[in-house]
Amino acid sequence: MGVKLIFAFNLIYCVCFIGVCLAALGAACSDVRTMTIPNVCSVVIMGLFVIGYGALALSGGVVAPWWSYVSSLLIVFVVTLGMFVVGAIGGGDSKFAASCALWVGLKGLVSFLLVMMVVGMVLAVFALVLRNRVVFARVAPDSWVGRVQRGESAIPYGVAITSGLFAGVSAGGGLGPLMAFFY
Repeated sequence: MGVKLIFAFNLIYCVCFIGVCLAALGAACSDVRTMTIPNVCSVVIMGLFVIGYGALALSGGVVAPWWSYVSSLLIVFVVTLGMFVVGAIGGGDSKFAASCALWVGLKGLVSFLLVMMVVGMVLAVFALVLRNRVVFARVAPDSWVGRVQRGESAIPYGVAITSGLFAGVSAGGGLGPLMAFFY
């Protein structure tokens, strides 16, 4: 396979990864603003994985076998589905976490979960500090800060999931094709 073709496939992967970053950041912002994560973000992230992984497979630059990524998705989905059933997280959080886990694979899953947990704890502490206090006077009533200032228990876990995604992809080797452009 020619160098130009390999470059083109790596470029497709990079464009897909940038799209995933934008979709994840959009989901995190939406979660902070409205405490909801649009389903379209999860669907876009999964669709871009199929395109990006396919491009890497065609270039011979696959970091791990496909079942590693699908296993990661299934593990996270089963665990977060259980958390949704008991009311610990919302359905959007469950779908979003599973779609992000697809990008980290088994190799980056521990980093994904660890960073997600730590950022979630930081958000929880911040929510406890804000609870029942009007620290920010001009906030939207349906936003995370607005809800917490009214005394509701709310955490925009999309922020933690997005942070975990970036850490998990980095730890799982998913940034390798991106780094190829700098060498």
